[in-house]
Amino acid sequence: PLVIQPKYHFFASALPHQTRIIFLGILLAMMPVGQLIGAPFWGRLADRRGRKKILIVTLAGSILGFMMTAIAIHSFFIGLLIAARLLTGFTASNIAIGQASLADTHKNKTRTGSFNIQQIAIGIGLGAGPAFATFFSGGGHFSRPFYLIAIIYIILTLFVCVGFKETYRPGNTASTQTHGFFSVFRTIHQMLKNKPARNALITFTLFMLGWNLYFQFSTVFWMKQYHLNNHQLSHVFIFISCMALFAQLFLVQPLSRILPPARVIPWALFGVAATFIILAFVPFHWSFYLTLSLYCLCIAFLITHLVTHVSLSASAIQQGTILGMLVSMSALASLSITSIGGFIV
Repeated sequence: PLVIQPKYHFFASALPHQTRIIFLGILLAMMPVGQLIGAPFWGRLADRRGRKKILIVTLAGSILGFMMTAIAIHSFFIGLLIAARLLTGFTASNIAIGQASLADTHKNKTRTGSFNIQQIAIGIGLGAGPAFATFFSGGGHFSRPFYLIAIIYIILTLFVCVGFKETYRPGNTASTQTHGFFSVFRTIHQMLKNKPARNALITFTLFMLGWNLYFQFSTVFWMKQYHLNNHQLSHVFIFISCMALFAQLFLVQPLSRILPPARVIPWALFGVAATFIILAFVPFHWSFYLTLSLYCLCIAFLITHLVTHVSLSASAIQQGTILGMLVSMSALASLSITSIGGFIV
């Protein structure tokens, strides 16, 4: 609403609505563009310098990005806001570095469970984030949530400085690797020559393209298909969040030591595809929620095991790079669907 609605005076009142939409699109694109560029770079750097140092640097960059966002909103400075979104995306490789640290400390049988716990934390954050922002931005104070997030990140950075133990110490191979930002592309090219890593990344990217397309436009589809209002739609997404959390806690976690990713992924992909099709035809009653439950179950198994599969396709000294590429491919999928989804739908 800050960008779209004239009553907040972020732009001149005479600015056409279509131009406001264009600026909104640019702002939404900056975060995944930053992730697309930054995640492989920081991931590779974490393989060369260790996890802790790079984690602190990226957290500091996120703090700066959130502070810039708050200042830009408060001062109605669109150029600074675009730069802040790009910086926040560029340094938002904390997830990949955290996954690399988990890969450092967990062997094959326990790695899926550790990644699943991280996915649970991410899911809780994605669910609580919008509610947090809505609560603290009441009365048109849109900059307030970003100041508070910056404070939380400062506390988190202090915790990492004091309480986080380095999980990976680069060997002599790190000193012989080429330096510079563009050297990351040579590393990625060499890694993609590894057939298991290449196939794992292609599988993940194709899934993310399809999932982003469905997830981003399922709201519009369900509103038109079932004539849902915003209140009913919010209940649907609360149900999805609860079912996904239930599946992760009580099914994925206990079975993570037993079921290898190579066996889980084909069945989970089939289940997701099947529920996508069924959801297009079932009426809005118990059968809809039953199908939605199966969808949540398949997604919970699929995402965690895909991440594990990608991680296991690379060596111990490449975990930061390959998991950074994973974040980058996820950002690419999101950016692609956001850009062309409207034309497809």
